[in-house]
Amino acid sequence: MRKVSWSRRILTKRPAQAGRRGPMVAALAVAAIAGLGSAVSLADGPLGIELNKLEGRDGSCLAYLVFDNATGLAFDALQLDLVLFDTDGLILRRLTLDAAPIAPAKTTVKLFEIAATRCDALGRILVNDLVRCAAASLPVAGCLDKIALSSRTPVGLFK
Repeated sequence: MRKVSWSRRILTKRPAQAGRRGPMVAALAVAAIAGLGSAVSLADGPLGIELNKLEGRDGSCLAYLVFDNATGLAFDALQLDLVLFDTDGLILRRLTLDAAPIAPAKTTVKLFEIAATRCDALGRILVNDLVRCAAASLPVAGCLDKIALSSRTPVGLFK
């Protein structure tokens, strides 16, 4: 925290020189933020993703996902690589879900349509990987490890 405060003081101490040093200070600030983003530990809290409800609609399935962000990070990119399995355990399809933005210290509900798939055909949903995971436009290290999955439906959500 002190380093961030110290950087702010440097930026505000000499406004007359900001034009000459602006690009260098900006690069240092981005480097400092990148270091903070990759240094976030699992102790900072998980990103909970709960499959809360499935609702059939015109031959498709609406999935209600509850995101509970206890990481302290504001995710501006969060793309999940999902694999859908049927009730017999066979792969139905694979899709990418864009869940961003996710605000810090906030619970958010997002709806996603699974087109041309009936809800009763789903057995389990695998979060296979994260295509993108970024906060402040910088990649978050170990993002998949920060995710805690749960389901309130008969359809399991797992990684």
